[in-house]
Amino acid sequence: MDARLLDAVSAGTTRRLVYAADACCYGPTGARAITEDEPQRPSACGRDVMPALDRVDGYVVAGLPIITALPGLVYGNASWFRERVVEPIMAGRHVLQFGKTGRWVSPIHVQDCARALVHLAEHGEPGRRYFLVNRDPIRMHDFAATFAHLAHRPLRVWRLPEAAIRFLACARLADYMVADGIFLNIRLRGIGFRFHYPTLEQGVQQILGALHA
Repeated sequence: MDARLLDAVSAGTTRRLVYAADACCYGPTGARAITEDEPQRPSACGRDVMPALDRVDGYVVAGLPIITALPGLVYGNASWFRERVVEPIMAGRHVLQFGKTGRWVSPIHVQDCARALVHLAEHGEPGRRYFLVNRDPIRMHDFAATFAHLAHRPLRVWRLPEAAIRFLACARLADYMVADGIFLNIRLRGIGFRFHYPTLEQGVQQILGALHA
């Protein structure tokens, strides 16, 4: 599907093309934040997207002005965040968490992610990759703790051992759910992008505002 689209685009005049993938293709980062120039060491989940990214690199070499966007963990008032954080906390139910603290992740609010994609289309450098993430990484469990605190609701947690993930998810997804993913946004900020929600607290405040709108 990518090849058909990129072949059609390459036949015309294209100034910039933003290709969105997933930062998980870099694999577990450990506790050290990485840049886009770090060698990729994808886990099972990341290896699923590698053939597509390799194909994109081929088009870049051929001269197609592709900018690759790699979002971190996107959150907002929908999808996994609403299902696993917003709805159970607002309803007084337990939030399911694995391990004591959760893995390290680099989040980005969904509205900032959308704005960053538009910004790349206008200002990104063809042939380069850009991590779309906030500056400060957080622990996975910080999502629920921050939302409950700002919403003035009690946080009830059903905590399972991290190893239990492998019994509840496929092997590919389990590897992703336990791996740290810490990415630097220096390159994105270097082309002038500014976040509306640079911290988790500001992003959660926006979500709460949307709930009461």
